[in-house]
Amino acid sequence: MKAKGWVVLGIIVVALVVALGAFVASHKAEAAVGALNIYAGGATVVRGGTSITGANGTAIDMNDTITVPAGSRASIILKDGTEVRLEGGTTVTVTDSVIELASGKAWSHVSPLAAGATFKVETPTVVATVRGTDFDVSYDGATSDVYVDVHTVWVALNTNPANEVAVSAGNEITIRDATAAADLAAGPHPANPTDDWTIFNTGLNGGGAASTTAPTSTATTPPAPTKTKPAPSKPAPTPTPSSTTAQTVVLKSLTVAAQNDTPTQNDVDPLTVTATYSDGSTANVTSNVTWSLKPALNIIDAESNLHCTFTGLTTITATLQGVTSNALEISVNPQPQQQAPQQQPGTFAP
Repeated sequence: MKAKGWVVLGIIVVALVVALGAFVASHKAEAAVGALNIYAGGATVVRGGTSITGANGTAIDMNDTITVPAGSRASIILKDGTEVRLEGGTTVTVTDSVIELASGKAWSHVSPLAAGATFKVETPTVVATVRGTDFDVSYDGATSDVYVDVHTVWVALNTNPANEVAVSAGNEITIRDATAAADLAAGPHPANPTDDWTIFNTGLNGGGAASTTAPTSTATTPPAPTKTKPAPSKPAPTPTPSSTTAQTVVLKSLTVAAQNDTPTQNDVDPLTVTATYSDGSTANVTSNVTWSLKPALNIIDAESNLHCTFTGLTTITATLQGVTSNALEISVNPQPQQQAPQQQPGTFAP
């Protein structure tokens, strides 16, 4: 009887250890505030003094520090859909509703927040507060610069957060550490940045497909106006139907499919998009579409793979040439818990 008692006790202990491990794992997943997305190069995540090599889908926890080396670009996608894009040479720390920018450039694409909620980016000198907008904050060790692309950002000094200055879209404010109070009092000024970082971010916000490199401007100088008044042209005759007229083929619909509609947490699920055209032909256009996820928690990488970091229902659509696909629902299931080993009969003496 005594041997049986120890066996039962051992089974209970093993079961408790397994259950505790599953509980800790599930609560760690819930503790994540977002996930990492790599546009180009790589990133490093420091958590509790331990350095982690970041990848698409790497969970970001509260108080994590993310460093993006020169030549790389990455972003943090928070659970509410807000995306904080980080240029090469940037280091930030994620705290409660605040992104602490130690150095570099952080462009925030902030989803509309609930009533009373705010989102902040802080440098060692200033704090920029928003409720849903697009803006860039940079800090080079001596100067903070806040540029607003959409809506309004309220900027204040860390030493006096109640004294805020409103910076509206198309303006920026530059505050030097040595003359911070005077620079804040001087207020914002009009700005129209055309650097690669701004072009990259405004391109993403405009619905273009995410690129690992900044697009180059293709603007050309308009031709000089001519002094000669052009002669009025006659209206073009209406073409008569002809069987030899070439038919214009247009995109009619898009269909999104996944390799697995019910993946497990931390799986990588390949996606494909098939286009159907007006002449009945079809084509795989996966690499050309713009993706949309609701909620924007999990990530689709440059190869159109869904990284299933967070559990729950995700709705995915694709857009190409103004045509939007079906809404594909992916249900990400939690990882199964390990079962306690079963006692084999006859293993122990009665």
